[in-house]
Parts: sequence; C-alpha cells; structure tokens
Amino acid sequence: MMETGIGNLGVAAMIAGYAASDDVIVDVSNVKVDFFKSNKERLENFISWLLNEKGCAERTFSVHLSFKDTSPLTQQRFECSTIELSTPALARERLHCLALSGGLDSLSSFIALKDHKITPLCCFVDYGQAQLEYERTSLAACKRKLKIPTVGFTIDLGDVSPKTNTGWPIGGFKIPARNFTILALMDRFIDVDRSVEGPRSLNFGVYAGEIMDKNHDKSRRFFDECTSIFSEYNGVKTVIHSPVAHMSKVEQLRFLEKHHILDFALANCRTCTSATKEPCLDCKPCFNRMLSVYRAGFGDRVRPGQWNGLARSNIVKEYESHVDDYTGERKDDIQKFLAFLVDSLYESG
Repeated sequence: MMETGIGNLGVAAMIAGYAASDDVIVDVSNVKVDFFKSNKERLENFISWLLNEKGCAERTFSVHLSFKDTSPLTQQRFECSTIELSTPALARERLHCLALSGGLDSLSSFIALKDHKITPLCCFVDYGQAQLEYERTSLAACKRKLKIPTVGFTIDLGDVSPKTNTGWPIGGFKIPARNFTILALMDRFIDVDRSVEGPRSLNFGVYAGEIMDKNHDKSRRFFDECTSIFSEYNGVKTVIHSPVAHMSKVEQLRFLEKHHILDFALANCRTCTSATKEPCLDCKPCFNRMLSVYRAGFGDRVRPGQWNGLARSNIVKEYESHVDDYTGERKDDIQKFLAFLVDSLYESG
C-alpha cells in the first residue's frame, strides 16, 4: 500500500537524512495538494531544522521540496514511491493516537491517557532500528497485559544506505526526523470529520528531562510547530502531546508503581542502545534508567547481577571520570549513585 501526503513527507525526511540529500520529492497524489504547495517554504525550513540537529548531522541540510500530484510516479532517487507501508484494517477511526515502542515512556503514556478515559490507537513503526527485535517483544508483552489496540507500519528504506557524508548509520540509535515521521504516519488514522466535536491528538512519550532544545524532535518548538502543521493539514485542531511531559523519569517509575505495573515494566520494557537480548548495562540510557530506579527507591526490584554488571561497566568509569562536568542536583545524584554501585559491588564480593 502506498502512503501519500504528510505520511510520505515524514518518510521522505527520514530518507533525506540517511542519504545526505537536500532534494526531497513527495508524492501527494491529489491529496491536499494545495496545503503542500502553499506551505512549501515553511515545510522546507521545518524539515531542514529537524535534520540539522547538533551531534547527529555531519552536514548542513537546506531541504528543497518538490511535489508530484500524479500517480503512478516515475521512480527517482530518494523518492518515496519506493517506500512500502503496511497496516492492518481498522474497525473504526480514532480521535487519539499514541506511538508505542514497548518502552517505559510509551507504556506510561498509554496508562496516563487511560487515566483521562482516553483509549488511544497505538502505532508501532519498524524503521529498521537495531533494537527492533526486543521492541517487538516488549510491545507484544504490553499488548497482552493491557489489551492495547495496535497497528503497525513497516518502512522499507529501499536501496538507501549509509554514506561517508551522513551522520546516521542505518539501524543506529539516533534516527533522522524520527518523531515527525512517526507522527505523520499515525495521522492517517485521525478522524477529521468536523461533525465530531473535540480536539484530536497525536501522542508520543517524552518525559520532562528530555524536552530541551538540543533534541530538536523533542523540543517545545517541535511540539508547537507540529501542532500547527497537523492542525492545518487535517482541517481540525490536532494537538501534538506527550502524556508524560510533566513527569521526571523517577516520577514516571512511581506512577507505574501506583498503577501496580512497575515490576512488569522493569521486566519487559527496555531502555538500551544495543541490539542484544539482554540490556548491555554499558550505555548512557542503561545508566540513566538504573540511576532513576535507584533514586525512586526501587533498587530491590532489580536483579543483583544487574547492579554488579553496571558497576563493572565502562560507562560507570566514564561517569566517574567526568562527574565534575555536572552541577547541582544532577551531580549530587550521580555521585550518590556511583557510591552505591561501589558498595553493591563490594557486598557481592
């Protein structure tokens, strides 16, 4: 099935990042052609900003969009006509969607929406991530536990491959324009019938500590601009929202405990950059997750072997050597945690 319109634009942005290309051709196939053409400069500036995230892009992007409104398309390099997207049929349309990866943030987001009597349609996107296998396993466990309504997308990147002038190796942890692409794909399920009252929402899990300018697709600007873009595209107010934006990671863990699902979450929802079956315990996401578990007072919920594995890791040595780079509460938290890890290693022999 061919995706057109804003979903196609999202995939095109991802491909542009991998391919280090400024030229992006989007198949609109008579779907809201006027929207794309009247917002061309705005969308070019927005996609360029997304791709120019510091620490990721090794070149400066200045995206040029062109649109095709005829189908079928003549295949051209980096054109989204080569992208296959698959979804199961839906029984009914929805007002609210949530990106669900099977991680702690997305699971907490689902429960937070349920607390507000919202059952979102959850969307999982396979974009070739290195962590795909364990994300699928986590997602399946969450679906069984909470009876979550879910649809899936598979993005085939075709023959696009890493090049020396791109900052994104395919399968890496940082994905170009990932959150915009996921939102754009989810948007196809939003009911835009104006006779149905109330705002629509596209949700993904970003906790309080992640909403910062250095992560472009998790910044306040991203939320605001996407709300404006999707609302205009849909012709109805469509809010881009994180249900856990008000929670720190520690507060999120306590929230899960309050809902009697923390042990399940710790056992089934991973936060790790590796593609290994078990968490590597040697990357920053693993360190920060274990730090949050310790700070939340749930250290006894973690297997002793995991504390010992983390204590012996290179990432702990890295934090030990750079602890003075941090200030205030963050520095105090890291120092206390490092001392705890030393004690746990000593006690284990």
